[in-house]
Amino acid sequence: MLELYKKRLFYEARIYEQELYIVRMIIMLHEKRETHIDKIKFRNEREEMLSKLEEKQAYLLNCEDYTTEQEQNIRSDTSI
Repeated sequence: MLELYKKRLFYEARIYEQELYIVRMIIMLHEKRETHIDKIKFRNEREEMLSKLEEKQAYLLNCEDYTTEQEQNIRSDTSI
């Protein structure tokens, strides 16, 4: 009887080990999926930010051109 009880405990321990292994695999797969989703999200956010940066740089260049043009107009104005 004792021998059968020991075997049962041994087999139950093996089953629990396998269940734990399965749970760890599921967690790893879930983390990989979340990482992939985050990667796509951050890539999209980066592209949006880069497009906004390009727009703002173009705006700054236009402002710089406008100010240099105004400075030249002020310098060339002889009515003052």
